[in-house]
Parts: sequence; structure tokens; C-alpha cells
Amino acid sequence: SNSIAGTWKRVQVTPDLLPSDITGVMVYDQSSGLFNFREGPVFANVMIGDEINRGSPKTQSALLEVMEERQVTADGVARPVPRPFFVLATQNPRDFQGTFPLPDVQLDRFTMRISLGYTDHNTEVRVLEDYTLTSSVEWRLSGDVIVGNGNGEVADDADVQAIKDAGVTLSIDAGTDIKAFEDGSLIVTRGSKLMAMGSASAPITFSSLDDNFDGLGEWGGVLIQGFAPQFGPGGTGACFGTGTVCNVVGEGGTFVGNYGGNDPADDSGEMRYVRIAEGGLVAGPDNEVNGLTLQGVGHGKTLEYIHVHNNLEDGVEWFGGTANIRYVVLTGNDDDDIDFDEGYQGNIQYAIVQKAQDKDAPTGSNDPRAIEANSSDDEFVPETEAVIANVTIIGSDVN
Repeated sequence: SNSIAGTWKRVQVTPDLLPSDITGVMVYDQSSGLFNFREGPVFANVMIGDEINRGSPKTQSALLEVMEERQVTADGVARPVPRPFFVLATQNPRDFQGTFPLPDVQLDRFTMRISLGYTDHNTEVRVLEDYTLTSSVEWRLSGDVIVGNGNGEVADDADVQAIKDAGVTLSIDAGTDIKAFEDGSLIVTRGSKLMAMGSASAPITFSSLDDNFDGLGEWGGVLIQGFAPQFGPGGTGACFGTGTVCNVVGEGGTFVGNYGGNDPADDSGEMRYVRIAEGGLVAGPDNEVNGLTLQGVGHGKTLEYIHVHNNLEDGVEWFGGTANIRYVVLTGNDDDDIDFDEGYQGNIQYAIVQKAQDKDAPTGSNDPRAIEANSSDDEFVPETEAVIANVTIIGSDVN
């Protein structure tokens, strides 16, 4: 409107908007005893209709005359609108609830239509700046929420440093509840941090949408990635080979991307007093989502007082890395509770494992063990060297 030295007005279109709210209405003036016409927002050079297809068909039809003839007729009087006159409008996808498709006779009155489309899934839900989840809000986890940009491929040390410099921190306050939709997962990529700092009286809880914690596989899980080493099977050595960088494709779905590096002390943040329940949605054959997945996570990350409950897959699984964990409770998980491989070199201390006491077989196609330590045969990784101490295991018919 500034480019034509004109005026503009905006209308937020809603289902209860009336035609006269757009075109104008006759208003009785008690002092003069006359009806005066009060102009609506179409009396401008540019009218912007936001979410036009949320208006009822009757309200949409109020624009037919003015868009075609550049005038509004009220009480038998034709009133011209300013020239030039344009209508700019946005609309929601027609499959959204509460929308009304525009008739062809109205679509014909628009000069052009531009569809912006959607960003790709990973870009849409990626967290690219520091953010805090507060306990005053019950959060919803929808889709694969990815923190940072560290799961892309790196070519050299300069790329690694750039990812670390651009790393972001997702903080979660004590007592915060995060409830996930079926497709929900949280992925913290290498170079970024998750600071989930609960307390004994106010733990942080990840679960599905329902109010109890008795489900299995109702959402994904929490996945942390880092720049610590990962080792291949059969004595093939570290992921960085004769160089210094790694691009190991992570398990858990196509959105996971790459992890690993050459920094055993890599720091991915802290998790203390965190509960993860009802996760483990299977992404595909041999492509599982664990309650807590640690891919190339270094011992700079603190993991203490972690409870994983009723996960359809593993409770906690390490893919390489050096991350230590203390004070961990694993209950009702359908597959393994503690699982490590790919050259994991860390300490696991003070753990309680209890398999489901009310089941005589796993729910999924699992072979549940309290501890699955390393792989065998041609998948054996000789560099795997974990230390396990002070563990109590309570089995059941499941295993």
C-alpha cells in the first residue's frame, strides 16, 4: 500500500464473522435520527483477509461484488471502494478442521495463487536456539523434535568446531511434564546439550498423552548424540579411522542422522531425576527407538537418577561413547534393560532392573535380557569395555 500511497486494512476471518463485518453496515444515529453507513475494511486500497477459508460461505460471498465490480451495495446504494483495489488472502489446507472451501466463482476473482508448501520435516521441528521448557506448561512432543544441526555429515575438524560453536541448549526445569504424540521423539544432536535438571521431589517426566504410565510403544523416546568414539564390528576399529571425524548413521529412524567423533570427554549436557515412560515405538525392522538412546555420547555428560519404564524396546542403550550412568531404575521394559555395544567404554553403577511381573511373554518380538553386553560372532566389537557395579535384577517369566 505504501508503494501506491494507499491504505490497507486487515481482517482475521473466523467462522462467526458476518458479511457486514467486511463490507460495512448501516448504523442508526440517535442524535440525528438518521441511519449512516459505517464502512467496512474493504474500503481501503488493499484488504488482507487472513485465513479466508475459515469464514462461512455466506461471509465469503460478501467479497464477490467488491472483487468484481469494485463497489459495495448496501440498502440499495452502490458505494465505490478506493482505486486501485486489491484483496490479498491466505487460506489453510482444506483438510484442516473448521474450513470452508472457496467456490470457483470466488477463486476466479483472484489474479494468482501461490502455494508455499511445507518445509521438510526435520527443518520444521528443529530447535536452533537456546530454549527452556518450564514446569508451568504441560508440553506436547509432536514429530521428531531435533535440537541443533549436529546430525549432518562433517568433513573435517573445522566442520566439527563449527557445529560446536553453533550448538544450542535445551533446558528443562524440574517438575516439567512432556507428553508425546505417537510420532514424538526428542533428538539432541552432537554439539548441542540437553540440560534436564529435575529433583527427587520434582522429577522431569516424558510419557505418552494418557494420564497413566501403563502403555508400551505409545511414542518414540529420548535420543542423545555426541562426538565421542564409536567402533565397528569385527575389529574394524574406530569410526574416524586414520582421520579425526566420524559420520556414523544412527539407529532409530531416517531423521536421526549422523553421530560420533574423536572426543571421549564430549559434553552433551546433564540429565538428573528424569523419568521416561511408555516409549519404544519401532521405526522399522532392526531400527528401534529405546527409552534413552546414547549414540557416541562422551563422559562429559552427567546421567544420574534415570528411570525408564514400560519401554517397548530397550531401556537404555549405548552405541559407542563413554557416557557414565549412576542411580538408574529400569522397570517393565519389553526388551533389554541395559544394552551396550560398538565400543562403549563407560561405567554403569547403582542400577535396579525389574522385568514385568504380570506377563509371561514379551509384547513385541523381543528376546528380553536385563543386560545385553556387546554382540557376538562377526558383530563382536573388541573395544567394548564397560564396567557394571552394584546392580539388582528381578526377573520374571518374560525373560
